[in-house]
Amino acid sequence: MIKIKKYRYIEMPIPNAPNGYKLVRLGVRGRLPVMEYMSLDDMTPQQRKDFKYRQKTKEKRLKYQREYYQRKKAEKTS
Repeated sequence: MIKIKKYRYIEMPIPNAPNGYKLVRLGVRGRLPVMEYMSLDDMTPQQRKDFKYRQKTKEKRLKYQREYYQRKKAEKTS
């Protein structure tokens, strides 16, 4: 729903996401949606490439996030 005036609203249909993706609200931070329920055969070549890259670099990204958080926390306390 979109608010037009104080008490007027417009019903907006929610569009369907393309196959293998899910809708997320704009402005919400976080990781990219993972296509975990889709088989690799059903994915497009680009989706397959993105999915495999995310799985391969998962530990590396988590390690960097932990180090970044600790570094920023140390900066704030000192």
